[in-house]
Amino acid sequence: MIVLHQSELVGLFGSTAIVFGWLPVQIAYDMAFNLVGFGILVVMYYLAPTPPERYESEREAE
Repeated sequence: MIVLHQSELVGLFGSTAIVFGWLPVQIAYDMAFNLVGFGILVVMYYLAPTPPERYESEREAE
């Protein structure tokens, strides 16, 4: 993901191509990259295990 974040490595830096007739390709790439990252975070949130109750009760006692 770190390498893909650098759009100049993909060859988009200074590109004059247009997507959908109005959106510069570099901005479209950055938006898609952010959406994929957000999707990964959502999946991680839902797949993360819930902490056991014992852990929570010890935390409150301190």
